Amino acid sequence: MFEILDKIAKKMSRIALVFITVLGMVMLFITILAVFCRYILGNSLKWGEELLKIMLVWFGLFSVGVIAYQRQHVGVTIFKEHMPKKVQLVFEKLSQILILVASVAMFIIGLMLVQKSGRQLTPALRLPYAVGYWAIPISYLFMIVYEIRNTVYEFTVNLDGRDADEKKRLEQAEAAKMTVAKTEDPPESREE
Repeated sequence: MFEILDKIAKKMSRIALVFITVLGMVMLFITILAVFCRYILGNSLKWGEELLKIMLVWFGLFSVGVIAYQRQHVGVTIFKEHMPKKVQLVFEKLSQILILVASVAMFIIGLMLVQKSGRQLTPALRLPYAVGYWAIPISYLFMIVYEIRNTVYEFTVNLDGRDADEKKRLEQAEAAKMTVAKTEDPPESREE
């Protein structure tokens, strides 16, 4: 099950990365254009700032989703480092569940905001405010998928609290020890 969720999350993460990369480049272009128009042409873009605000919301929320996919959440590690290993495992699993619940809550709140925005239009672009608010439920839908994947990982794959890279390093070290032990001469041959 984890493998299927991981494949889905990986594809969604790639889509999100492409989206925020393109969005970032467009934002940069609009910012340069706005500065050029204001300081060189003496006439500022009326729609530029408004569009940048909407795009920044989308950029920020989708970036948070990518961070969730990579399991790079912000956390206070000083307390975790001083706890016993078993307590650390409990807190990791508890925090994973809380992140998933918060993601579902934000998805629902985002849908409510989109619904409440109704037919209100932005002043300069005359776009519905819902265009900006849709960033919340869509990005948190991505987050929910990522966090379901992360939760399944915590409760099925990562039972002992070691991540996959750490487990692989330990297995390689153990295999290296076995290889060294096999290549050493047996004690009988050393006496001769």
